Formats: sequence, structure tokens, C-alpha cells
Amino acid sequence: MHAWLPKEKEDPVGRRHQLLTLILLGVLFVVLPSCGSNAPATPAGDAKAHLEAGKQAYDERAYDQAIQEFKAAIAADSKLAEAHFRLGNAYAEQGRPNDAEVAYKNALELNPQDADSLSNLGVTYYHLGRLDEAMQQFQAALKLKPDDADIHYNLGGVYVQQSRWDDALAEFEKARNLKPDLPEVYLGFGFVYKELGRKDDAINAFEKFIALSKDSQWRSQAEDQLQQLRGTP
Repeated sequence: MHAWLPKEKEDPVGRRHQLLTLILLGVLFVVLPSCGSNAPATPAGDAKAHLEAGKQAYDERAYDQAIQEFKAAIAADSKLAEAHFRLGNAYAEQGRPNDAEVAYKNALELNPQDADSLSNLGVTYYHLGRLDEAMQQFQAALKLKPDDADIHYNLGGVYVQQSRWDDALAEFEKARNLKPDLPEVYLGFGFVYKELGRKDDAINAFEKFIALSKDSQWRSQAEDQLQQLRGTP
């Protein structure tokens, strides 16, 4: 029925966790190609320098180079949890969920209390169709960061896929209360309300998403949903 795909939360160095983005009409998440990087060369064996170079390459969307730098950082210091985490993010951007899963698990072995790694592993499991495992990761992340709106939104996304509408709405409500200007949560509300036949609520939610979102692709999707809703009795 519906599908959710990871969307990287805006962050110039890729530290934060990913968001799930609801899609309805078969639209696929498009990963931008590497565009080259001006990241400086780094001395061999310098884990921190490789890490910083990888962060710069990631910021420039040069994901191949970022992966090389994060791997070099790990080779120099295999216990550098942040390098494993960022490697997972780079793999996720390239649409490589199996590789991302390994990287996030390695990060969690070194730092089991990292809510961002737990949440991103949840996104990865979702992408692999392993919904129960995704739910468990998001729930574990929320035990560590109960006031994180993005993770509540992600958990709501899993509930949508499971047709657990009330649970999804509850998580979206928590996300909205914590971060009223999070655009994705209104997209989630809109799709759930539409499924439940709550036409006016769905229209209001999609309109709110359009007002907040800067993503032209998803604004277009929301506008399509509004046209359908307004054309039904």
C-alpha cells in the first residue's frame, strides 16, 4: 500500500538521524550523485583527519569519497564509533541498506546508548522491509531520547505501514507537540486522515505541509492529494 523511505535530516555533517518520508504514488527516493569534493588530502593513519575529511565530502554530497575517508578513519582507529555511524549514513545516501546496517551495528557495538544510531538502524530495517525490527529500534531510541520529535515521527511511520492508525496518530501528535514546524509530520497526518476518511482533517494537514515544506517534489505530491480530496464528495 504505502511505502516509506529515508530522508536525511538537514545537517551539514550528517551526524543526526534520518527521517522516514511517506510516499504514495510510486515515487522513489532519488540519491543525488557525487559531484566531486574539495576535501583536503589527509595523512595516512590519522583517524580524526580522515573523519573530518569524510564529513566535508559528505556535506558536499561526494558520498564515494566520504565512504573512503570514513573507512580510512576506521582502519586507523576501529573503535571510533562516529566513523562507523557516518559510514552508515553515507551508505544510506547511496541506497545501500545492507552495508548501512553493518555500519550502524558496528557503531552500536561501540556505543550502545547512541539514539541516533538506533534510529538510523530502524530506518534501514524499514527500508529492508523488517518492520518489527524497525519498530524495536525506534522504541529503544525513544527510551534514550523521549523528547526527540523525529524519532516519534519515524515510529509513527512504521505504525502507518502496519495499518495501526491510532498508534500512528499518537506518535505524530507527540512529534508535532515537540516540533510544530516539522513538515513531514503533517504529511503523515494527511495520509492517515485520508485513510480514515477524515477529509477535512486530511486537507488541513496537507495544506500545513505545503506551507512548511521547502521540498518541491513532496509539495507536488501533497498538492495532488489535495486535488483528489477536494474532488471527492
